[in-house]
Amino acid sequence: MHIERTLKTHAEALADKSKLDQEVLERDEISKRKAKIYREVTEWSVLPTLDKRLLQASVACMGLSLYVFNLASCFESFELTDTVSCHLKGHGHKFVLLPGWVGLGLFAVSGAFFQIFTKRAGSMTAAREKTNPPVEELERLPSTSS
Repeated sequence: MHIERTLKTHAEALADKSKLDQEVLERDEISKRKAKIYREVTEWSVLPTLDKRLLQASVACMGLSLYVFNLASCFESFELTDTVSCHLKGHGHKFVLLPGWVGLGLFAVSGAFFQIFTKRAGSMTAAREKTNPPVEELERLPSTSS
């Protein structure tokens, strides 16, 4: 109720973007610039071969893990009313059968490959930012021409 009333009575002030905090606007611009650079460096046609292989391996491992989980019996049948001490003889890890461990392993490897890729993409983004400063920064640099 109070929020709606405030929105109605101060609609013009809230809609006026010129009154937004300058620091927030600057941060937004930095975020937009980083996102644009990230999209550029992760474009498939310009990705280094290692990064392409990391993504392909990640997708392959994820796909294989899904096949394992769908086609194999990965978990011990266990009811909500069962207890670990009785049904699994006190060993909770026995709930996951061998195919389940394989599927979980493939899932973890897929995540690891993707994490490595995202770290490398972040590094490529940072390197590109350093070599291509924003136009505003270029204007602040002293002129070398006479």
